[in-house]
Amino acid sequence: MKSLLDSKAVCTILGIKPPTLSRMVHSNRIPFVLLSTGKKKMTVRFKEEELEAWIDRRSRGPAPKPKLNGEDDGDRAATTSYQHRLKGSF
Repeated sequence: MKSLLDSKAVCTILGIKPPTLSRMVHSNRIPFVLLSTGKKKMTVRFKEEELEAWIDRRSRGPAPKPKLNGEDDGDRAATTSYQHRLKGSF
């Protein structure tokens, strides 16, 4: 079993602040593990493999490749027209 990550490590990985991570935990928007350290004291930890899977599920794919000089801009015009039509539908 891989080690459990603490909140500080997860904040560093995700590039967020501790209050943001706390809100995500309280609203169950991120996978976590509760460990009991006493009668009513609970410690939050994160499984590294679950965090990686969670990040992968939220990935939207690779960024579009920039066009090189001299490439045909016909596709760009079609995309711009499509995006313009989408704006009006929301």
